[in-house]
Amino acid sequence: MNNLGYIVLAYFLGAIPFGYILPKLFKGEDVREYGSGNIGFTNVLRTFGPILAGLVLLGDASKGFVSVWLAVQTGSELLPLATAIAAVVGHSWTLFLRFQGGRGLATSAGAILALMPKVVGLLFLVWLAILLLFRYVSLASVSVAIAFPIVTLIAGYSWPYCLFSLILALVVIWRHRPNIKRLLAGTELKLGQKGERKSAR
Repeated sequence: MNNLGYIVLAYFLGAIPFGYILPKLFKGEDVREYGSGNIGFTNVLRTFGPILAGLVLLGDASKGFVSVWLAVQTGSELLPLATAIAAVVGHSWTLFLRFQGGRGLATSAGAILALMPKVVGLLFLVWLAILLLFRYVSLASVSVAIAFPIVTLIAGYSWPYCLFSLILALVVIWRHRPNIKRLLAGTELKLGQKGERKSAR
């Protein structure tokens, strides 16, 4: 398989909407009808609880990890970076849900784990600290996205990795725009608060 094939495969892996599929499979419900309307871990957690949310988190992170791991086997330095971005784009704009997907953080984390495992540990500590201080998952996620390029630069990674970290950070921040607006308006739900069911789609 050529490089383009790996990138396309990464997009399709990333596009698998676990946050939609698993609630439909186990609960017969569309998570998009609840809370923020997002298919990510946080909305599934608020709506259906930690077990189902944990499965969604595992699935979303695995998409990024597997996409990068497959590309790493080719021996290319740049291809794993491209497949990581493709997987996150696939998750964030999945063709299976009319290009409406998740926020991209979990899939990014899986990809970074395969590429830069030491960085993941530090970013997780940043995420956890912000979450414990403010109890907003979205604020913790945006904070980690901002920290990622900074940590990559300080850690001395090459310029392709620094560019990669910036692109991934921008995608995650862009996908969190609705959350940022709610944070500024004071209407964002904190961890533990349950989202209400939306009107019919």
